[in-house]
Amino acid sequence: MLSCISWVHDLIVAEHDRIDDPIWWSLQEWCLWYLLTPITFALLDKLQQLNLVNRKGYFTTLLPMYCTAMVYQAIFDVFVYQDPILGTLVYFAPSHLLILYISTLLWHKLWKTPEKVSSHPAMLLVDQGKHKTLLPMHDIVSLSAASNYVEIHSPSNTYIKRATLKDLMQKLPPNLYIQCHRSHIINLSCIKHIERKPSGSGLIHLNNGHVVPLSKRYYSDVRSLCAG
Repeated sequence: MLSCISWVHDLIVAEHDRIDDPIWWSLQEWCLWYLLTPITFALLDKLQQLNLVNRKGYFTTLLPMYCTAMVYQAIFDVFVYQDPILGTLVYFAPSHLLILYISTLLWHKLWKTPEKVSSHPAMLLVDQGKHKTLLPMHDIVSLSAASNYVEIHSPSNTYIKRATLKDLMQKLPPNLYIQCHRSHIINLSCIKHIERKPSGSGLIHLNNGHVVPLSKRYYSDVRSLCAG
């Protein structure tokens, strides 16, 4: 692109104002970035894996790339063009900084792995007497529908929340909670044992001492997940 810009410039200006750079000039001047760009992308990928995509992470990752580019440029200009180091640093410092910025922007827009946003909150706001409290989702042992609210049972307490069982089911992690009755949801990891009735329904004994009905409709689903 830089060679094309130089070539177009030489076409439209007077002869004494032409740059007259060879077509391979940009490759000679900027070839280092053919190597540094994939390295920069790899380092930024590692940064994302370590969950360190922040100002400090960017600084510690990109500064070595910038310094490497400037050192290469200074050495190249000294031995090839016999240019003074100070002049090289002043001339190329903004250019390499711009290239590094563009590389980082391209990584963000085209290469960065999209972050997975969980649709299931880690905490649930519930009522405890006159107060509201945040209950960790993994502390919920079972939920029971009661009129226009839901009773939420933890290992040691019972809370209430004005909502429907269906609404709360959508907020719970599906691999951990399952509906066992039209009025009950249970935490699979809290099942102590299942008692089968001759009618095909059953009772689920939980590790907090509660016993929850298991309807015939949901029996096979609960059993298959417990077996898995």
